Amino acid sequence: MSDLKIRNMDAADLTRVNEICALAFYGYYGKISLRTIENLESSLALYPRGCFVAQDEGGIAGFIFSRKLGSLGSIGVFGVDPCRHGRDIGRPLLEAAYSALENDGCTMIGLETMPDSLYNVGFYLKYGFDMQHPALVLEKEVKDVETSAGYDFAESSGPGGILRIGASVVEGLDYSVEAANAEKFGWGKTFFFKGLTGEGFVILRHVSIIEDQIAKSLFVRALVLTREDRNDLLRAAACIERYSQSLGLGNVTISASALNANAVRWLIEAGYRVVKTSMRMMRKGSYKLSGGIELSRWIM
Repeated sequence: MSDLKIRNMDAADLTRVNEICALAFYGYYGKISLRTIENLESSLALYPRGCFVAQDEGGIAGFIFSRKLGSLGSIGVFGVDPCRHGRDIGRPLLEAAYSALENDGCTMIGLETMPDSLYNVGFYLKYGFDMQHPALVLEKEVKDVETSAGYDFAESSGPGGILRIGASVVEGLDYSVEAANAEKFGWGKTFFFKGLTGEGFVILRHVSIIEDQIAKSLFVRALVLTREDRNDLLRAAACIERYSQSLGLGNVTISASALNANAVRWLIEAGYRVVKTSMRMMRKGSYKLSGGIELSRWIM
């Protein structure tokens, strides 16, 4: 469309972005679900240079979020008003976000999408993304959790702890911005593990992203351990489960790429079950573990 303009998103756009998001995903979820404005504000603040809207004569027609975690760039929530489908709005939005991440030095750029969507996978393949690994969403009901003495959380590991731990598992990976975002917007907490054979941290979300919905699960946004060790993982999981109980949340939800095959198996053996799957796709670089465990959800 000759009159289509792609520009950076700002806070004044978020109400319309929320409406489009609800409409765009109605066909997949079968219901209208508005996100909280706080969730959209925090998502925009993660990486404002990489969040865009598409505007035509009728107003905002589509949007895209992205985030930069050190060397890793990921495309986040992305939607076009269903009334504007077929007008070549999605492609320029995707290219704008991709270019921002590439220009800011990301050596890996990818996304996570629903593999059972009739549209999504084909759309991303068309524009240069390759299918990589499935990602699993694991959930466990928690009750009467006990952790062995000596295994616990700490709220600090000293300056640079998040970058040091993340980069030891995936080259250049840095969750520092996401940890700061959780603290600033009040949606979660970051903890470092004490007493493990290696180092590790976790970023936890304890509030719902959906308007008028009370959180029932503690969501693990990222769990990074420097050693691929079964005992370390299960002790870390027990700390998370105990914290979930302290908040009155009955479940823990952890997402994991199939790259972490051992970690997935260990969590399933410990009572976690698969409740959802998604597909990771890459357009630049290769997302590889150099050691340890990295469990995360790229979908925002």
